[in-house]
Amino acid sequence: MPSPRKSLLQLLLAGLSSARVCRDPSNAPLDLPLTLSSLGFLTPISIGTPPQEIVSLMDWTWINQFTLSTLCLGNPHDTASCLAPGQAFFNQSRSTTFTNQTSLYPSRTWNPNGFFGPAPLTVQFGHDVQHVGSLSAPVTFMLADMQFPQPGAFPFTGVFGLSPVFKTDNQSTQSTFYQFWKQGLYSSPIVSFLYCYNSTFGNTAPPRSLCNGNDALQSLGGYHANFIQPGSLQWYDSVVNLQVNIIDIITSPEILNYWALPVTQHLIGNESQPLNKTASGAVFDYASFGRGAPVSVNSYARLVQLTGATPITLDASAAPNNGAQSFYSVPCSKVSKLPSLKYQFGAGTPEWEILPENYVEKIAISSTQTACVLNVRALGDGDWIIGNLGETFAKDKVILFDFDKIKIGIADAVRK
Repeated sequence: MPSPRKSLLQLLLAGLSSARVCRDPSNAPLDLPLTLSSLGFLTPISIGTPPQEIVSLMDWTWINQFTLSTLCLGNPHDTASCLAPGQAFFNQSRSTTFTNQTSLYPSRTWNPNGFFGPAPLTVQFGHDVQHVGSLSAPVTFMLADMQFPQPGAFPFTGVFGLSPVFKTDNQSTQSTFYQFWKQGLYSSPIVSFLYCYNSTFGNTAPPRSLCNGNDALQSLGGYHANFIQPGSLQWYDSVVNLQVNIIDIITSPEILNYWALPVTQHLIGNESQPLNKTASGAVFDYASFGRGAPVSVNSYARLVQLTGATPITLDASAAPNNGAQSFYSVPCSKVSKLPSLKYQFGAGTPEWEILPENYVEKIAISSTQTACVLNVRALGDGDWIIGNLGETFAKDKVILFDFDKIKIGIADAVRK
């Protein structure tokens, strides 16, 4: 690992202080453009001096900033033995401002984990300058120390974590957004998300012009009031759900930094579905786990019954989500007549719905045949226990997280 270069870092910090004074006086949020990939939403950031581009997977459920590095089995000089050909990575030895922080934050391993499943996820910690849009600040972040040959190249170099920060967390588990905010670069502790999806069945969607032509926007340091239908924004206290590490995002040692809400009611149309009210919950998690409308095993069976859906066999590459379940299709002509899926997160609060046009996916199953498949993701055993609210839920909504008050905001998005 390179040795600390304090004089350069001190000069950089002095420059950053000046940059903060010259911050945009409008206090407008910084909008990160998001591109939807098969693995989730991607956005470009940079790390180091000179800056190295780190295309990052945006992740509401990961702590800190993760980036692939030169490390392989603890050796910073044997990258080829672990990373696949063509894989982009951060080369810490080429940054004049990088500092090794393993003496402050020892290396850490999760096994299993949300990245590599049953293979170990090992990280070391470093300190360097992160560049996000027009802003730059020194942060503590994670460098992957690969412990096995990578099976193939990923379309990203890192993971931009946006999980909530608890008072007991140190910088090794703090979102770099949070680290920026604590250094004064953002005027607001709020981040927000708008999905400008392409409507499949002709229902109105947020215009892509709001997302500057991108698939979505992750706004850091506030939100755009004009993205929200007036009077629709509701705030909820995020809760710690102990079920998440048992049946949902299984990680050891456990991680409980999730944006999560208790589910007080789940309906198909106007029909209430049974749920375990003592342990029910919903975790906000787009990308792989959040793709598909969350349902219980029993409410999935009821939805199939109510819609008259029929079984369909799909290759894993064609499946609308990665749930360990069977899939069902409905006639495409009847989609608009199907019931909405509804969720309530507190007594007397609105029922947030997923329209059938948003939970049914058109899938090409051959060169001449298209099927309309129920894109729901069943989790748990029997009645509702826990689920993931991701991009399927976020269609037609704005999702907000307040890192200061640890609150979750949901609002109806404006449409065309």
